[in-house]
Amino acid sequence: AKRAAAAAAAAAAANGDGTGDGAEEGPWNLNSSIWGPRRKWCDARDFFDTGSVRRRMFDCDWDRALTHSNFYNFILRHDDDREADGDGDGRPDEIDEVRDVLWEHYELLTMVFDYYAARGSSRDPFSISQNEFNLFVTQCRLA
Repeated sequence: AKRAAAAAAAAAAANGDGTGDGAEEGPWNLNSSIWGPRRKWCDARDFFDTGSVRRRMFDCDWDRALTHSNFYNFILRHDDDREADGDGDGRPDEIDEVRDVLWEHYELLTMVFDYYAARGSSRDPFSISQNEFNLFVTQCRLA
């Protein structure tokens, strides 16, 4: 039985597809893969998100942070120029400065978020558990 199993494994390895039937497949192609249809339905109409799609994602995240949390007040509490509005748009300049810095690092921030969200035991891929957040804080030596 051991010899038969070894022979079957050797045949599968020789065929390269693990089936042992010798069937040949063409080279892998992104268009014919499971990702092929993405080009038709996603916002970018491509396999990868474009800069404009990433900017819309950021704008959505930014708006959500400002309206659904105390983030706005947190920024102002730590504002070094006391809510100055030098451009006269009715919004403290510090809010725009924080937005600009977060946009500059948005790709890295989303990768970090995805990593810790995937590590967690939650079934929700769009959230980070308290344990994972604590791990992030520890690993990044934030506290």
